[in-house]
Amino acid sequence: MSEHKPHIIVRLLKVLGWMSLSLILLAGIFRLSLKTAMVHNLVKDQATSIGNEYLNGELSIGGIDGDLWKDFSIHDMEISSEGDSLIYLEKLHLQYNIWDLLNQTFTASELELSGLYANIREDDNGEFNIQNLVKTDSSAVEDTTSTSFGIDLQHITLQNSDLDLWAPSLLPDSSLKVNQLNATAGFQLFDEISASLDALSFRLKEGRLPQPISFEMAASYQDKVVTLDQLLLDTGRSLFTANGRSNFSDSTLTAQLNSQPFALSDLGPYLETYIPDDQLQLSLTAGGRLDSLNLELNGEGTGFDDLLMVSNLTVGETSSLNKFGFSVKNIDL
Repeated sequence: MSEHKPHIIVRLLKVLGWMSLSLILLAGIFRLSLKTAMVHNLVKDQATSIGNEYLNGELSIGGIDGDLWKDFSIHDMEISSEGDSLIYLEKLHLQYNIWDLLNQTFTASELELSGLYANIREDDNGEFNIQNLVKTDSSAVEDTTSTSFGIDLQHITLQNSDLDLWAPSLLPDSSLKVNQLNATAGFQLFDEISASLDALSFRLKEGRLPQPISFEMAASYQDKVVTLDQLLLDTGRSLFTANGRSNFSDSTLTAQLNSQPFALSDLGPYLETYIPDDQLQLSLTAGGRLDSLNLELNGEGTGFDDLLMVSNLTVGETSSLNKFGFSVKNIDL
């Protein structure tokens, strides 16, 4: 009987070998299939079907390409309602590490959105067309249990995007256009949220100013601290720059705003009255806690020098002016 034991072992080894080879081949076929058009179309159809179940509108996707194992692109994604295009995205590209899911973390090294267009309009009832875009389930029970699943979006890029806003009840000219919207950012969600806005820029066009307003900003949020590294606002005649820092834990704030210059003529179209074509050089600083916030304004302009205004405020449910001082030199009356 012992003579048959080696034969049994050999047979078992052969079976295990063929099973291992079959699993390897199946894994290889599955891995390669993630690059094929057939699988891309299946994923596209499934994503469209699931999306439409949650939307009060219609989701369409032009195509998907790439390697679904590690990176892929979605092209020509559109959400429409009643024949009107609400949101259009020319391209979404995602690079990620699928193995991090074993550690209950979704890690994406690159999330790129290109050619985003949003058409936001207010109806006669004061509601916006995207306000009820996502279906709500009144029967759903809110899940208050915590989860250890983490999200790490290391590099988010938004390029060449536009926004059209029509809101007669909010905007004096009813419409507002945002063009050349670009941004780079990062986002992490683990035990706490941290985020960074490395760069944000766009051009804003509304009917009363002769030139589009250029806007640039960089900021971050971590450990309940918001930091404004840079803010720049350029109307073509006025230039504003600002930076600041606010800590939500102790309600402290430090900030500085400068105008070099501030053209009074930019106020004319909004005040609907004559404004002299003068320019002001202003600097505003703020510091302290919200219950004792110090403000200081320095300025120079046509007809006066060395303007200084200082004040101390209490900001809260009951706000108050605790101190105020004012001085100016060389007033030309």
